[in-house]
Amino acid sequence: MRLSAWKRRAPLALGFTLALGASAADAYVLPAEAILGSVARRREGATFKSLTVEGVRKHLEPDGEDIKVWEAILPGVGHRVELRAASGTTVILTLGTKRWIYKEGEKVAPTKIKPSLITSFLGDVTAERGEGREFVKAYGIETDIVSLTRLDKTISFVIGAKPWEPNKAQLWIDKGYRVPTRLVEVDLKTGETTDTRLTGYGSPQTGEWWPRKIEVYKAGKLVESTIYDDAHVNEPVEASLFKPPTP
Repeated sequence: MRLSAWKRRAPLALGFTLALGASAADAYVLPAEAILGSVARRREGATFKSLTVEGVRKHLEPDGEDIKVWEAILPGVGHRVELRAASGTTVILTLGTKRWIYKEGEKVAPTKIKPSLITSFLGDVTAERGEGREFVKAYGIETDIVSLTRLDKTISFVIGAKPWEPNKAQLWIDKGYRVPTRLVEVDLKTGETTDTRLTGYGSPQTGEWWPRKIEVYKAGKLVESTIYDDAHVNEPVEASLFKPPTP
């Protein structure tokens, strides 16, 4: 099922918003636990078997090469990214809290990572598993602090900080779509921040499934920008693509 066909299920999003009381004042701030629970229920309600997206990672240095990007998610399995450069394809495979980065044919050992933003919130979150709670704990995000602000003209809940505290670990959740729009990580040793922003949900290209753009900033400097052109839902994806390389 392609994205265009899935759009016929749009009443799901509308019904979800109404069920949460859209007529209430925009200033009302839910507790973090309720926000994370609503994210899980929203994604669980949009059941899918596979999701693939395509786009371009923009090279931010002069004379650099723009790289074609292909990504796939199998719910409950993992997330695969293929960076298809002229010199060859680099694969980034995330399964749980293990990640492999390799060229096709290489044998590498995994690295241990914190829970992935993509697999935790866009990879078929199941309410009973509580990925959201595990995620904020792993990143040191304070769940007793919740506020409201805007990103890319949309309202987001901010868990872990006030809008004027850019250097605190925090997770932003779109108030309408209930998807992640920003993650600020803080290196406890250096204090350096990594700021990931996901914008453009609901675009004709990617719908509610995926952001139109993902940007990564380090210490305030943009270091990575990917723009997505298409999303495909429930198209066949080979399970072998999620088999890790043998070290």
